This record gives sequence, C-alpha cells and structure tokens, in this order.
Amino acid sequence: DNKLDEIELKQVSMRLNPKESCYYEGVGKAYNSKDIVTGYDRTSNGYSVSPMKGLSIHNSSGKSTAIRKTVTKEYPGRLFFTNHRIVFLAERYGFDIDLDNLSNITMYNDYMEIFSGSKFYRVFSDDCVYIRDLIVLMNMAYEEQQEKRKQSSFIHQTKKELLKSTEETTTAPVKQNFSTSENAI
Repeated sequence: DNKLDEIELKQVSMRLNPKESCYYEGVGKAYNSKDIVTGYDRTSNGYSVSPMKGLSIHNSSGKSTAIRKTVTKEYPGRLFFTNHRIVFLAERYGFDIDLDNLSNITMYNDYMEIFSGSKFYRVFSDDCVYIRDLIVLMNMAYEEQQEKRKQSSFIHQTKKELLKSTEETTTAPVKQNFSTSENAI
C-alpha cells in the first residue's frame, strides 16, 4: 500500500468517488476505422448486329466495382487508473469500468486492450510501459490486502471459537448421577 500511496495523484481532472485514489492520469486515444466507398470502377462492353436490312440487335453489359478506402478517426481523451476503476473520458468510445467488472487487460507497447464482460476497448497511450508497471503494483497491493483480510478473518474466527468454547465450559450444566434404590436407607 505504501508504494501506491507514494504515487497517488492529489489533484486530477475527474471527480473521484469517496475513498477512491487516482494513480494515473494521462492522454489516451481511441480510434474508429471504417471502410467507405470513394468511387466506382466501371467497365462496359457492347455490340450491335444487323442480320438484315432494317433490323439491328444490340447487346451490352457493364460491371461496376466499388472502390473502398479505410478511414480512421481519432478520438482523444483522458485516461485514469484508480483503486476502484479505469476511466477513459472521450467524445466517443469512452468508458468507466469498475475493477470488479474488469475481465482482462492486455498490454502492448503503444496501446492496451481492456475487456469487461462482452465489451472490448482499445486505448492508445505513450505511457503503456508505465501503466503496465502500475498494474503490477496495484495487483501486488491487492494481493497483500487480500492476505491481510484472510489473516484478520482467521484471527477473528479463532477468537470467536475460543470465546464460544470458553462460554460452553462455564455455562455447561453440571450433571450429577444419583442412583436411587429402594433398598437404600
């Protein structure tokens, strides 16, 4: 936790929720690519036959092929990593994913792929190497926190069992066996 505390950003350009700490704020970019038709390539053939005087037969065929071009539009935005969520604020293709709903993050040198359920986001950043290191650090802090909770739960459970055991021995009724016999005086 101390390492994360050292890199916590005190002022960010996004509203944080209570008990939320931000560890990264930077520029990110999303891209949308689509094929558009920029024109058509046309070819045509035709012929005319005149089998007899006054009669003409015409035949023609043509083919038109769409000329396609891939156009990519960039959507710049702000990328945030907090202890609760990953947020990309952009005009389009932005997201706000709670870490509990995060399925996977695949890191590359200049972009990351973020999966949440059936949704997929690709964000480009010049800071991918730093973000990768931050994710490792956050995972280590999370695992330490889980281990502390597990130990705390074990200690709490042990105390509870000890108290219950002590309670049972101090409040247990005393059983006495008296045998009665008609022959006893």
